[in-house]
Amino acid sequence: MSMGLYGSFKSLFRGKTPYSGWGGMGGGYRPYSVWLPGTTYDYTEMLIQGLWKNSTVASGIDWLARNWSVPNLQVVRVDDEGIEDPIHNHPALTLLRRPHPYVGEAAFVGAYVRDASCYGNVWIEKIKNRLGEPVELKIWRADKVSPLFPTDGSDYLTAWRYNINGKMLDVPADKVIHIRRYIDMDQDRVGWSPLLAHVREIAVLNEASTYTASLLRNFAVPGLIATPKGDFTVSEDDAKAIKSRLKDALTGDQRGDPTVLTGAYELHKMGFTPEEIGLVEIPKSAQATVLAAMGLNTSVLGLNTDNTGAYGTYADAIRAAYVHGLIPLQKVFADEMTHQLLIDFEDPDDVRSGRIKFTFDYSPVEELDDREQIAANRAIRLLGGGVITINESRDIVGYGKSDSPDADSLGIARDEIRNEILPQADPSQTTVSEGDNIGSVKVPASTGERSKIEGERNSDSLSPSRSGVNKALVQSYVSLMAELEEYESREGWTDIEEVS
Repeated sequence: MSMGLYGSFKSLFRGKTPYSGWGGMGGGYRPYSVWLPGTTYDYTEMLIQGLWKNSTVASGIDWLARNWSVPNLQVVRVDDEGIEDPIHNHPALTLLRRPHPYVGEAAFVGAYVRDASCYGNVWIEKIKNRLGEPVELKIWRADKVSPLFPTDGSDYLTAWRYNINGKMLDVPADKVIHIRRYIDMDQDRVGWSPLLAHVREIAVLNEASTYTASLLRNFAVPGLIATPKGDFTVSEDDAKAIKSRLKDALTGDQRGDPTVLTGAYELHKMGFTPEEIGLVEIPKSAQATVLAAMGLNTSVLGLNTDNTGAYGTYADAIRAAYVHGLIPLQKVFADEMTHQLLIDFEDPDDVRSGRIKFTFDYSPVEELDDREQIAANRAIRLLGGGVITINESRDIVGYGKSDSPDADSLGIARDEIRNEILPQADPSQTTVSEGDNIGSVKVPASTGERSKIEGERNSDSLSPSRSGVNKALVQSYVSLMAELEEYESREGWTDIEEVS
């Protein structure tokens, strides 16, 4: 009884939610309401109008959408060793390049970025041919969709209800791709976006822009009150005439024209100047907070006009925007499209096991070139220090597992395995000549040559670049350094003759 009263009381303030049991099924027209901590003000109207209409949010969406196509979306088949082999011109890729006869890839991506950023949900209807393969993709408005499900808990989800100009269209769940960021704690069948928690900051930006525009329309003069000075009074008609003359002089095309008033009046400022209310600094903080919720920064959008950003260069700002903004958004897209679209073209078992999937190739992104170099250097450093295994180092740089007997061993255990399978160095041999072989490793001639090998750890030859990477070189180098590490610890190594 108490829970029923609580639910009824809560519904008065929150509106309909997918748990309301609407019409014997879960769902409702209004899937969101925005109540924030510390306030009783309902920001739902802002959500209905569209968060994407805010200029800062729109700039962030535009940056993400414009840079979406710099990395290459691809379908790859993964072999048993974890090596990815791209499948060019896969039908699923062809469909995404032109999802609908009247919607191109750019418009489709823009809609995805907008809805994923603002609502945390993207719904895409799959139109299939007689063979059951999708031939068209129709993206829905995220603010017009709600889930349908039995209230008795017999099924988690049965269909999606799409409101088209007041007409309800119910589509089975298996015919709709639903991509969501996070899970809404109030309605777990839909997603959630961090921007929903930043509605107040978006409201600050809207009000600041409105106030600034209003000031400029009024010739940067805040509201005025004119009061008669002295003992005389004015009639209502005279008051209206004076108001009209002041308005003409301070606003519109005649702003700035000289004005002469008959009689003595005192003009009182009504309101505050932008400096008095902090209109310059407050929006900066709100702007940075809103962009941070999208994984972006003011520098990458050119909004950091006072040069006080946290990034040293523009390239650093772009790199941060990719790492914190675009890449997470694309990762969700690739994962969900793999399990909800690619599965219609491929063997479901291959899709579920990860043997075929959507992925993005970031090698064309110049600002991310050094990420893979850093990863390779880190793998070599950790392997050389005995912190990780050979297979763990190969995983860091994106290579498949090695079938070497010592590939999954650490430290002493790895040395013991190598001692069993590799020729042993003779402890009585006090010198080793240049060019001698120990196992499969040729002894370096001098410390200079060893320094050259060591220096290759930071060489660009180990860095995947836009033109590709010689994977065989990196694999050979990792194996070489592992064997050098093993032999360096043996007796006799320190007595190697250096040949000048």
